[in-house]
Parts: sequence; C-alpha cells; structure tokens
Amino acid sequence: MKTTLSKRFGKLKLGLISTSKDVVAWGESLGLFYTQHIDEEIATSDLVSKIIDIVAPGAPVDCLVVDASDSSSARSWKRVDAIVQACLDHTPHLYKSVLAQAEVHVEQQKSQPWDHLIPIQSATIKDGVPVQVNDTYVILNASLHDGTTRRDTTQIFDAAEIISKGCNSATLAYHFLLEIGHKLGYVPKYGA
Repeated sequence: MKTTLSKRFGKLKLGLISTSKDVVAWGESLGLFYTQHIDEEIATSDLVSKIIDIVAPGAPVDCLVVDASDSSSARSWKRVDAIVQACLDHTPHLYKSVLAQAEVHVEQQKSQPWDHLIPIQSATIKDGVPVQVNDTYVILNASLHDGTTRRDTTQIFDAAEIISKGCNSATLAYHFLLEIGHKLGYVPKYGA
C-alpha cells in the first residue's frame, strides 16, 4: 500500500490528525508523512491553532486530513462549522475539503433512446474500466478554496444544507485524493 500511495501521489506529503487512535494507526500503516492523535476534548480554538500550524508555509504537510469520525454527529457538525470558518478566515489561500457520511436518496433516471450518445463519465471509471457504482455508502464532500471553488447558497456547514443548496455530481472514492492532489498540483487530473 505504501508503494501505491507513493506511486499515485508522488511527492505530495499527506498528513492525518484524528480523534480515533485506530484511524491514526491506519494512517501510520499507510506510511503517511505525518500522523497525530488528538484528544476529542481539545478546545476548538486549540484545534484550529494546531491545524493552522500543521499547514503553515514550510510546515510538514501539503495535504492534511482532519478526521472527527469518533465524535458524535451533532457535535461534529457544529465543531467542523467553527473549524472551517476559522480556517477560512486565517488560511484563505489553502484548499479545504470536508468529508462526512451522508444519506442521499438517488433517484433512478429513466433510460432514454439517446443514452448511447452520452459519453461515459470519468466518475464511473477505475483504471480505464467502467465500474458499477455502489451508492449505498455516500460521502459528502465540501470543497472550499478562494479562486477555485464556486460559491453556492449554503449558509451553514450542515449535510442537509450542502446537499440541497450546494451539491453537484459525484466521484468515486478511488479518485477523491487524486482530485485533491490535482488541485494542489501534484498529480494529473483523473480521467484526462
């Protein structure tokens, strides 16, 4: 797996901080450049300071994953909202992507006579081969970055609000870190 990460992401230095010791151990086993366990009770302001230090210019990582999957859902959303707002205020130049499990009801589209004219979407391709997409486990992604992400009408950082007012399309989990690596300038765009 370490070889695969290095092959797919080149010199991109991935980091991970988490409230879960198991997630941190998993990150270490993958050979991530930086991992750290954080106490779930850490004050939000202290956590924001830690995040800003880790991603500051000349800091140890190019891409930091902040995992709060051990926290209760209601508390997590409020905390993530506060963290994202503070990071937007203090680090507008950095690309931010927030992931959360979400319940999304995907309506099946009726087949149309012209369906064969629609090109295969890169979001359904893995290693050049079309794959059946399993939509039973959906991860919501909110991307925030001045200059590269469009504005939407969301007012708060909340799954229902993001899905109803800011959502567009989908990508395979397999492609997700590659998309971030591409936005950071380390890997070519998937599907290209």
